[in-house]
Amino acid sequence: MIEPRVHLSGADAEAARAAIHAITTDALQEEAQPAAVSSTAIGLAMHGLYLDRAGLPVGDWVQEQLERGIEALGRGVLLRYWGGLPGIGWQLCHVLDPADADAVCSMIDENLGAWVDRERWELDYDLVRGLVGFGMYAVARGNHALALRVLDHLEATAETTEYGTCWFSRPEWFTGYRMAELYPQGTYDLGVAHGQAGVIGLLARYVAAGIAPTRSGPLLARSVEHLLAIAPQRPGARFPGHGRRADEPHEPARLAWCYGDAGTALTLFAAAHAAGRQDWRAEAHEVARQMARRPFESTGVVTAGICHGAAGVAHAFHRLYRATGDDELREATLWWLRKTLELRRPGEGIGGYFELANDHPLAVAGLHGATGIALVLLSAITDVEPDWDEYFMFGVEPGA
Repeated sequence: MIEPRVHLSGADAEAARAAIHAITTDALQEEAQPAAVSSTAIGLAMHGLYLDRAGLPVGDWVQEQLERGIEALGRGVLLRYWGGLPGIGWQLCHVLDPADADAVCSMIDENLGAWVDRERWELDYDLVRGLVGFGMYAVARGNHALALRVLDHLEATAETTEYGTCWFSRPEWFTGYRMAELYPQGTYDLGVAHGQAGVIGLLARYVAAGIAPTRSGPLLARSVEHLLAIAPQRPGARFPGHGRRADEPHEPARLAWCYGDAGTALTLFAAAHAAGRQDWRAEAHEVARQMARRPFESTGVVTAGICHGAAGVAHAFHRLYRATGDDELREATLWWLRKTLELRRPGEGIGGYFELANDHPLAVAGLHGATGIALVLLSAITDVEPDWDEYFMFGVEPGA
């Protein structure tokens, strides 16, 4: 893997440091909802771990947040990756030494193992709320039994098409999401957060880790083939948010990690690395180049968070540049980092950043909000390796 880094300098670097400091200060003062205490506290502890690795002062609050998060584990924590037990477990595997992780994660193993131990999976399969998130925890934890049970359910719920393999998202899974209005009959979701690209990202990690390669490898290949077939190469934005057939009209998705080309390019790079497929790598690289040429007005970016904001796009470009050494992607990284700083509003939200919920500003402190933005900025002003980003499947060489 090529290992260049993109660094902000001068006034941009100073602005990034100021944003990181403000985010950290405000996030530590934010009161989390009861069900989010554990995930917020452990996310802050991981944030503090990276500040410490960068040589920035953190004091005692990192350990305090870690202890607070572990103590709150048994209080109403959701069985979902984002803000719930699998995602908390992933972060604990990342911040704790193996012995301490064993002591805490054994309870998570038991709960998740019981939840997936059913004959037929009728729930969501995605990363944020479903099977893929369970699988991400299983890979991080080295829980082979859980990983295999997740694979069982992914195989059983997959649909075979003339192009390859895909998964259907039922309308009842969209409760609280605008997609319930857009797709009342259900849909074939293609994004990382809720759909096909997320499955591809997980299967790439299974193959790289040697988890049932004779099953996960072919399933990965069929999943990639389906995705590439229904969205052929073209100038500009490529991947839609939803679709099952190549002959259907497709509107390109916004430029984001959750949907569209940024997140999909990352998972395709990971799949190419795991399977040794240079053709997939070439497809992913071309997607990245087209992303870099996309006019800002067409991207749909209005906030700065990792999920669907400027920081997520910037960090995707940073990873893609490091994988390819392509100077066009380096320039795109710098542009989107500066856009992330430009979107900051000091005195508002968490450290000057907020997300939008139903078009209303919402202060979000965790990795999915301002803390994640701080970690993206930190990776652009230091040489600390941003391994935290594997939580979001940013890694383009899983297992390396």
